[in-house]
Amino acid sequence: MSGGHMPIGHGIIPHDLAHLATEAALGIDDGFWGLLARGATFRKGTDRRPTRPGRAIIAANRSGIHAAEQLGNMHHGLWVHGQPTPVAPTLDRLAEAWRAVPDGGTLTVTWPLSVSPPSISGSADAAARR
Repeated sequence: MSGGHMPIGHGIIPHDLAHLATEAALGIDDGFWGLLARGATFRKGTDRRPTRPGRAIIAANRSGIHAAEQLGNMHHGLWVHGQPTPVAPTLDRLAEAWRAVPDGGTLTVTWPLSVSPPSISGSADAAARR
């Protein structure tokens, strides 16, 4: 699945990476990333075509998606402002990896969270492009 560059906060990392960090660090399995892994198909933000079964997964987990979105925004905000959060080590690691991505390169991440070294080209389960 490929994603775009949508920075939040001070543009340190893309929006989706901040949520990946939060969902992974807090063990959230009914947020954006956990639902993608279970076959959810969102209308925007991925290269997957929406399907009826994929949309049904989202409909059945709306409260979890909204809670994960709020938690992701909260923990990212704390991190950006130097406040303590249990998600900070994961956000730090992803921010470091993101900074190392060259122009035109990709950062490949998988769920559950693992980060591959930045590259100029490549593909995987999730890639954010600069």
